[in-house]
Amino acid sequence: MNDAFRLACIGLLFFSIFVLFQRWQEWPQNATDGSLQTSSAPLQQTDVPSNSTGADNALPTPTQSLTNNDNESLPEVVVKAQTGNIIRVQTDWLEADISENGGALVSLHLKKHLNDNGGFYPLLEDGTRRQIAQNGLIGVENAPNHYSTYTVIGGDNFTLADGAEKLTVSLVAQSGNLQLIKKYIFSRSDYLISVALEAHNTGAETVSPYGYFQIAHNGQLNTKQSSLLPTFFGAAIYTDATKFDKISFEDIGSDTFPKKSTDGWIGIIQHYFAAVWLPDAGEREYFMSANTDNGVRRVGVIAPFGALAAGESKTVGARLFAGAQEQDILNALDENSSAPGLHLVVDYGWLTFIAVLLFKLLTLIENFVGNWGVAIILLTFFIKLMFYPLSSVSYRSIARMKELSPRIKNLQERYKDDKQQQQQAMMALYREKKINPFGGCLPILMQIPVFIALYWVILGSVELRQAPFILWIDDLSKADPYFIFPLLMGGSMFLQMRMSPTPPDPTQAMIIKVMPIFFTIFSLFFPSGLVLYWLVNNLLSIAQQWHITRSTTGGAGNK
Repeated sequence: MNDAFRLACIGLLFFSIFVLFQRWQEWPQNATDGSLQTSSAPLQQTDVPSNSTGADNALPTPTQSLTNNDNESLPEVVVKAQTGNIIRVQTDWLEADISENGGALVSLHLKKHLNDNGGFYPLLEDGTRRQIAQNGLIGVENAPNHYSTYTVIGGDNFTLADGAEKLTVSLVAQSGNLQLIKKYIFSRSDYLISVALEAHNTGAETVSPYGYFQIAHNGQLNTKQSSLLPTFFGAAIYTDATKFDKISFEDIGSDTFPKKSTDGWIGIIQHYFAAVWLPDAGEREYFMSANTDNGVRRVGVIAPFGALAAGESKTVGARLFAGAQEQDILNALDENSSAPGLHLVVDYGWLTFIAVLLFKLLTLIENFVGNWGVAIILLTFFIKLMFYPLSSVSYRSIARMKELSPRIKNLQERYKDDKQQQQQAMMALYREKKINPFGGCLPILMQIPVFIALYWVILGSVELRQAPFILWIDDLSKADPYFIFPLLMGGSMFLQMRMSPTPPDPTQAMIIKVMPIFFTIFSLFFPSGLVLYWLVNNLLSIAQQWHITRSTTGGAGNK
């Protein structure tokens, strides 16, 4: 088979693998194998009570009632729309709103990241798109929860003072025989918000309340999702026993993850951003998830206070990571054991081990040159240099095959009625000239994983989001708005095609001719950063192929 035709077939195979890979990436979002095991003895489950009216203020139980080994029943957690006076909080990185009605975090804007309209990126909000962070007490009748009305201590507007590292916002509510003091602790230059629930038993009898921390989301995203370039949206959970797992938004509430653990975290992740509860270590923690008739999903953690005697006070707490998936921050939290496994929310798929190395190298280059586009170009040079020995084998094979094209064509004409004899004659010619007809295939196949891994680095790294390159390219994570890079990339593929031997078979020749058109159309929807890599790689390949072909056909070694 002609080597150029094999390369075209490999290209088609690569495209097929890539499309199947994309679908495979989506598959876990719609089906979970349920293979995770709890980190303690199995929990019994009872049927879900149904009391839903389909309205926000009358939702069903968010998760199945769980009974642990001590027969302690976990109570309901519900969601209610937040209204009432709003407390505004300002830090270097965050702009947050806390509602006095419920004491929930109903709005959070990230000052380091902009939305498509140029405003601060809204990670949490309570409107058409709903993602809010709620907390309170359950397990005791009339306990203060996110239905209750709170009174803020110290005013309605809080700004982190110059020179201060912490800012605390305290709210208090009294309901029944329990008083709850909520403390939101914000830090300078940080996405972490500490939340402490301090419960006071003002009654005469001992009670055993639970604290809960949950994220509620209605499934509406504030960024467009491409069906061609899918990214994960749903729940993520991590425990030391079961490690990292993802659950699609549609499958939240399907009880496919550990319910009981003394460590770990749970939250909602989406492209580039995450809202994750990191509960403080305690004797027991219960992870819960739920869905409702009106499409609201919830994930969170429930932590017991234990017995609370008359007049006694106890505190349970959790930290909320609400921010961008910036890998230096996530890795730092992982390395100091503050949030083990949190870096895994950056989803690079099954080639993570390659993608992580590529991102580290890309970051190292960017720190030096100060431009992600230039860093991609230099990374392409490095990758090309790394694969140079393999590429040389491929291009020398192509050059020698091109040199032998007239003799191969003669053999095909001579034995056109005897395919077996034709193949034997061609193989004899290859042995005589010491040419491996498949020599050009392996180097290309070995580069495909690198290409796919780099695709996920460029698509999945928030560091490249809205990163400018030159002139019209103001966001390397988005497609080229004027299609200049895809057209140049297609032109480079066409030039490569012209430098390769033309197959004598008309069908094969036609496939090779349409390949540049096919991939050009496909690349119109790729992130411009990836097309930039593809373009530079093609240009370097052309230069390398020209040099090797010239030296091979002009050298004395080709007889």
